[in-house]
Amino acid sequence: MTDQASTAIPAPDTPSLSDCAREPIHIPGAIQAHGTLLVLAEPDLTVTHAAANLARCLGVPPEEVLGFPLERSCPAGAAALRAALAPAAGGADPAVRFDFEPPAGRPVLEARFHRHDGRALLDLEPPGEDGPRESVPDGTATEDLAGFIERLEGCATRYDIARWTADLVSRSTGFDRVMVYRFLPDWSGDVIAEVRHASEPAYLGLHFPASDIPAQARELYRVNLLRAIADVHGEVAPLIADPAGRDPARPVDLGRSTLRAVSPIHLEYLRNMGVGATLVASLMVGGRLWGLIACHHPTGRRCCAGTHDLLSRIALIAAGALERSIAADIAQARRRTEARLAALDEVFDAGRDSVAALLCGDRGLRDLGMADGVALYVDGAVAAFGRTPDTHEIRHLVEHHGGGARHAGTGGGVIATDCLHELEPQSSAFDETVAGMLMVELSAQPRLVALAFRREVIQEIFWGGDPLKAASAEDGRLSPRKSFERWRQTVTGRCPPWSPEVVDGWGELPGRLAAAAGGAARLADRLAGDIRRFHAWTRFDEPAVHGLIDVLPGAVLVSRRAAGDSVFHAFTMNREFQRIFDIVPDEVAGRRIDDVLSLLGVPPAIRAMVPGASAETALTAPGTGERTVSISRRSLLKVDTEDDGTALSAWVFQDITSHRRTEEALRTARDQALVANRSKSAFLANMSHELRTPLNAIIGFSELLADELFGPLGDAKYKEYVNDIRHAGEHLLSLISDLLDISKIEAGRRTINEDLIDLGALVTRCCSMVSDLARRGDVLLDRQIPAMAPNLHADARAVRQIVVNLLSNAVKFTPAGGTVTCRTLALKDGGVAIEVQDTGIGIAEEHLSRVLEPFYQVDNSLTRQVGGTGLGLSLVNAIANLHQGRLVLESKVGCGTTARVEFPPWRTVPARDGASRSLHEVEEAPAA
Repeated sequence: MTDQASTAIPAPDTPSLSDCAREPIHIPGAIQAHGTLLVLAEPDLTVTHAAANLARCLGVPPEEVLGFPLERSCPAGAAALRAALAPAAGGADPAVRFDFEPPAGRPVLEARFHRHDGRALLDLEPPGEDGPRESVPDGTATEDLAGFIERLEGCATRYDIARWTADLVSRSTGFDRVMVYRFLPDWSGDVIAEVRHASEPAYLGLHFPASDIPAQARELYRVNLLRAIADVHGEVAPLIADPAGRDPARPVDLGRSTLRAVSPIHLEYLRNMGVGATLVASLMVGGRLWGLIACHHPTGRRCCAGTHDLLSRIALIAAGALERSIAADIAQARRRTEARLAALDEVFDAGRDSVAALLCGDRGLRDLGMADGVALYVDGAVAAFGRTPDTHEIRHLVEHHGGGARHAGTGGGVIATDCLHELEPQSSAFDETVAGMLMVELSAQPRLVALAFRREVIQEIFWGGDPLKAASAEDGRLSPRKSFERWRQTVTGRCPPWSPEVVDGWGELPGRLAAAAGGAARLADRLAGDIRRFHAWTRFDEPAVHGLIDVLPGAVLVSRRAAGDSVFHAFTMNREFQRIFDIVPDEVAGRRIDDVLSLLGVPPAIRAMVPGASAETALTAPGTGERTVSISRRSLLKVDTEDDGTALSAWVFQDITSHRRTEEALRTARDQALVANRSKSAFLANMSHELRTPLNAIIGFSELLADELFGPLGDAKYKEYVNDIRHAGEHLLSLISDLLDISKIEAGRRTINEDLIDLGALVTRCCSMVSDLARRGDVLLDRQIPAMAPNLHADARAVRQIVVNLLSNAVKFTPAGGTVTCRTLALKDGGVAIEVQDTGIGIAEEHLSRVLEPFYQVDNSLTRQVGGTGLGLSLVNAIANLHQGRLVLESKVGCGTTARVEFPPWRTVPARDGASRSLHEVEEAPAA
């Protein structure tokens, strides 16, 4: 049997819809055919299974190895395996890498031996296309990792950790796209860091549904921390079992094998993304799959063992940094929760209304739950403060869902939801008030329950393709989606998720409140008494209500609704409301709130607003005249006992006239600026055409005259004047071009046409262009370009403008006998810089920031002598910003100036073996 048994990857529409979620991807029965695999029985290393392509890699067909010890067919390789296993004998059972020597002088293979599911597996691969393992010098890798660890220590957020990780992996592996992908609680995920080739679409910030990486795939990422697909279009080689071997009918679990064949559905998914090869490392935090480092390449790419090992080390370091960052955040959140719980210990002090303190206090239940509203259910009575449902709705939630709280799994028996509609699918009562709820039972007899509510927050989520079309099905066949275009989803009906620390704190409430009250029985007695006391002062104690509304901004009108009444009536107001509207409480107290608002001129649509809503309108008030106001309706508190009930609602009026006038003035100024800018652009475009045509004619005819094509000019002075005319025309033409470039950049119309530039060749050519100017000024022009200068993703014309402008400036402002040096530099963050250093007159410190302004020139004798427009550095700075880079200037009067343009790491591509000679800049070299 020979390796013709390697087959093309099966068509991706083979699995059915019902089978996809249960696809046994860990036992595909085949491997990726760029390598081969042996399954061995220990201790004699008898071959029980072999890949059908064994002859291609080892020169030995499967039938000659099956059922025999490995030494029989591959003595040198077997010896290397036993030598590699010797150090680990009797200890842990990690994967072992070593060099495997096939028989008959065939090339050495990279081997990986591991034990899994009661079997010993040997993966064998040729050295990767990115070089042999030794091509990654230990010193270089160690230096990069040391700097990486140091950077991660200073990272403030997990996004920073991810960004540095993606940057290092991109530079170390050469993949066209490197992403750090984070799993979310529902196992969907988002890309939180990305380094990519400029031609690739951006996935940064996009979400992907959980179905893109289903449960069985996530389990394999947890089991095998590094996964490679060398070629999504490659062949597979089936496994052949020795029929007389040990347990031949049991499938071989390839979950830990680096060569495992991949699900056809996943391969089509990658092809639809335009991906040709992948290398993925798992990020394990706290023993859980937190995320992935995903490397994508547009073509097939086999990586060497050294690259695999380096990526594994980077992933391990990044995961450690993530775990420390998460632990620090959890510890800080826990300290805050503990401080909030401790503040509740004082609510049962003698003389205090415990219900008022828990509901309305600054350090009460709202603070603990970070909620918009809170409520207490006390043996049938309900008291609520802030943004909450009505009391009968709260009672319904407790009586229908609160019983399960004691049996909930986490958070001390807490029911937590960020979508009440999921808890009550048939109800729309919560849609306009709250979206999320926390509920915990404080006591079973009598029934005491604490609740917290949050309002709806509308979210915009951007997906990599429509998440509702993760796959398409035709005739019962499944195919992954073909589009990964940015797709926006508006999520409504949900509040921000309750954090684990908040849920845990809410779960500790029963014990903390019982301890503070002196026991569960005293807690029940105290809350039962205080809820009636609380109800009494909401009905009759107007000064107490003023204590609530004094903290609200603007003019506040409070309305009250009694139990059984559907209408709110005016109750009281703050002093600001009295001042603005020239009304005292007695004039409106007891009147229907709709009548009072109508008297103020509030439109009917605003008067009908539900609590939590707001709107803007124009009102004429006696105390202020016509003003633009923002009107919001807020639920203050609700109390419903067996005897009576009360609800208080606040109407808040805020004067926003000055804000709106400022906005209008800004809009007017912006519109005027746009008109002026368009006029300027049109003028420059027209003038450039009108000026370029005669200027080109002047320059062309002056060159004809200078070359004396139609005969001698006579006097030598004529030739000198003709050259002066030509130089003046060229200078004016250059000025017009610079003006147009600056105008386009300021208007946002200058685009960059990105290409892969050979930076060394480009800088060399620019130095040649400026060499004549340097010779005329008796200035030495030095060029320092490394033999393997990096390549750059950028606009070649724009980068040439940068270099020529910097060199021209340096030469012009360097006296005779001086030196101008141009070099390329590798930056510590992985980026690249172009630096021009001169020994010229320098720039005083007070002028350094201003020389980047258009037309600004330092006034000195040399400036007046050499001339110029003051646009050069301004243009360089603008072009650098277009490339997400920056211009750095260092200068000292009398000592010279250093100008350095730094490009970000993701624009830098290391040169490989001189391959950069074929890139963009060489195409522009003059023909021989």
